[in-house]
Amino acid sequence: MIGEDDIDGLAAEYVLGSLDLSQRKEVDRRRGTDTTLDEAVKAWENRLGALVHRLPGIEPPAHLLESILSRLSSQGAQVVQLSAHRKARVVWRPLAVGSGTLAACVALFVVWFTFVHSGPPTTLVAELHRSGATADESAGPRSPVFVVTVDLKARTVMVRPIAARSRPGRSYQLWALRPGAAAPDSLGVISQAEAITVSLPSSYPPGEFVDAALSVSLEPEGGSPTGRPTGPVMFVGKLAPAGQ
Repeated sequence: MIGEDDIDGLAAEYVLGSLDLSQRKEVDRRRGTDTTLDEAVKAWENRLGALVHRLPGIEPPAHLLESILSRLSSQGAQVVQLSAHRKARVVWRPLAVGSGTLAACVALFVVWFTFVHSGPPTTLVAELHRSGATADESAGPRSPVFVVTVDLKARTVMVRPIAARSRPGRSYQLWALRPGAAAPDSLGVISQAEAITVSLPSSYPPGEFVDAALSVSLEPEGGSPTGRPTGPVMFVGKLAPAGQ
């Protein structure tokens, strides 16, 4: 019999997309008859759905629509001019125009993707998993224990516990090791049960957080007394631009 923890973990991996295709199909099949699994999946969808809404929107440039319409129009005109026979034109023109439109859309996607990602990132995300010293590699891929979102514009750090276990009398503390730094900097004590948002230290240049390594250590209640990690490093991850 599958325990509640196993069902909850399976639901979390399904929602996070870490299952392979055959495993996802098996979960889809089971959801039709297993109400416990179905409810667990819905609960994880509600729990993680708020992360999507925190990503910043991007407004396209004013000239983009006009460029799209112009390119689609030229693609269609070229196809018509290349048609040599009436019958071939009648039969193949819709397909050819569709192919030209598809090519234009693919080109548009490349241009749009380049436009969106050409500037510096404003949102960084990291999934923190159990460190090598504490992870059971034979258990296969697991859901993250914490998800960290850094908003460089607002200079905030949101930490959301996903599968963290309570440690009575102890505290989890988040640390960031920026590229080239000799020691990690504390981002504060984090909750074991609910999402919290803290301010990014004003002395930190935002660009230094791209590719920064994050870790969570287990400290005495209230946090490290020395300003450096004193307990075991439990979870690790790396910040990267959202969407990568």
